[in-house]
Amino acid sequence: MLSFNVRSLMKFERRLKFSDCLSTRSYDILCLTETWLTPDVQNYSLFLPAYTIYRNDRIPCEHETKHGGVLIAIRSTIMHEQILIDLHLEDFVVISVQTRPQPTLICCLYSPPSDSDYTWSPQQLEILLSKISNHAKRIGYQGVFICGDINFSKTDWNNMSSNSECENAVLDALSEYNFLNYSNLQLDVILANNPDQIVKTDLDTDLYNCYALNGKPCADHLPVSVTVNAFHSELYIPHQVKYAFKKADWDELNKAIVDSPFNPYCFSNLDFLVQKWYEWIFSLIDHFIPKFTRHRSSLPPWVSSRTSHLMKKLATKKKQWVSPVLSKLLKLKKMERQIKEATNEDLKTFETEIFQSRQFSNIQKYLRCVRKSPNVPPVVTLSTQKAETDQEKAKLFNQFFQSVFNEKQHHCITFENRGLNSLLFSETEIQHILEHLTLNKSTGPDNIGNIVLKKCAFSLSKSLLLLFQTISNKGIFPRYWKISQVTPVFKGGNKSDTTLSVSSGVPQGSILGPLLFLLFINDLPASVSNCESFGYADDFKIIALTQSQLTIGAMTIQNWCSENKMQLNTSKCKLLNIKGTLTAAIDNLEIEPTNLQRNLGLWITSNLTWNDNYHENEEGIKCTVPTETKPVYKQHAKQ
Repeated sequence: MLSFNVRSLMKFERRLKFSDCLSTRSYDILCLTETWLTPDVQNYSLFLPAYTIYRNDRIPCEHETKHGGVLIAIRSTIMHEQILIDLHLEDFVVISVQTRPQPTLICCLYSPPSDSDYTWSPQQLEILLSKISNHAKRIGYQGVFICGDINFSKTDWNNMSSNSECENAVLDALSEYNFLNYSNLQLDVILANNPDQIVKTDLDTDLYNCYALNGKPCADHLPVSVTVNAFHSELYIPHQVKYAFKKADWDELNKAIVDSPFNPYCFSNLDFLVQKWYEWIFSLIDHFIPKFTRHRSSLPPWVSSRTSHLMKKLATKKKQWVSPVLSKLLKLKKMERQIKEATNEDLKTFETEIFQSRQFSNIQKYLRCVRKSPNVPPVVTLSTQKAETDQEKAKLFNQFFQSVFNEKQHHCITFENRGLNSLLFSETEIQHILEHLTLNKSTGPDNIGNIVLKKCAFSLSKSLLLLFQTISNKGIFPRYWKISQVTPVFKGGNKSDTTLSVSSGVPQGSILGPLLFLLFINDLPASVSNCESFGYADDFKIIALTQSQLTIGAMTIQNWCSENKMQLNTSKCKLLNIKGTLTAAIDNLEIEPTNLQRNLGLWITSNLTWNDNYHENEEGIKCTVPTETKPVYKQHAKQ
């Protein structure tokens, strides 16, 4: 934890410099005083993206700062909430951090020198201490920290005494609530009532020296670093288990959701609010939806419960009979034959049900199960690194996906109204959307499938309305919902080559992702004005009649991508000449010419014939349609 009088973050250069200085440090909590900020300075312009920020600025006069102001920034991965103290004063912020075994209360406070109009009176400080201590006692906190600059210039902190009557009055109140100062500084204090939580306190002189412009320090106070002995709760990750939805008791689950509604007590921290919602819904799901056993979840989907039981029985016998005699060996062989016959019978029954249903998604799932060739090659390479085991491959893919993003750019866009207050939700609308969800979609990282949302549409709509409305009012998207599952898909070339293009700043597979991407590239067609252009999602095409048109068009696209921090995958760029032999280059690499290119499902050839489309469609039909329906589809293809 850091306590620092920053002496103004109002100017852009100071905010940027402070952010750069923090980039080499790993503070979980920042308590900053004298920020001098005004409400028109948005939190995102402080360049602290890893933190959730709570501020209390002084009310400005005609947009001019009145100095003062405090701020607490806490890492978004740490569960916490803001505590609102009923005290109509500026220059203090209070949060509760979810530490173990009990939470910890942290207050950031600034009291200017005694000659200032904003100086806290002893009575005001005593009231704040009383309210904080009573709240901590009522909830059961393991400790309270009060950090900041209180300007007690006449206090002897070792003896907790002062020559000033005003300071003495506050010191008496601090002693009553067992607070001591651990900062070893006169004005900037670290007051704590539980010494067991303090591991050590240091002066961060490196940060002080770094926080300087033109060779001059930006602050006149030394920052204090505090190491606290507290295990904080990280961002909640729902448990990954497989549920047997066919055996779920949906009526009882809906009844339990209505009888035990979601009643959160924290609305200031959206991540914490979402965590509590997951804990609530999973506590109910676990009661009314049985889980697959580890053995059952590893079997193919066509294996019946009877066959699964025989497999477990065989595995048990093999463990019991380590060195079986001949009679027992014959029994094991007989059980293996029974399991093989039962599995084949289960497969025939499953195939009949699948193909009679004519649901393409179910047929695809079946084909993926019976496909013998793996989706991922035996050896995956990235530059000079090789991976052979599943875990090594997963780490290598993660490393690559992370590497394709551009480095953080200090590019700030100011919006007058950051909230989404005009966006309205209703229980009826949410229920209608949930009831019309398709069930053939895979679950996301939260492990809640569409079947749960659809079956419990009425009972869940109220709690989801609360979440959506809170998100809209605060203009903040929960951090956990920004996580997505990315699956590498082979699209051509050598299967051992893993350099796939993932040039996107939005979560892969999300609902908003494609929309945000389209908004981002919306001005690209207008920038290519010398020739015709067409775009669909991340595919973009230009049609040029002359060499100069093609050269200028390609250069325009390259410049647009450079200005907008987009990365082009030149290996996927192709040049199709209908007539003539034009050439083009991007990033000094010549675009590969081709005689055949796919365009939104249709194959375009240099001679403009349809033969390739017919052959491709015919092969696709042969691969995915059951035997008894082949002649019908083949006849349509020929027509």
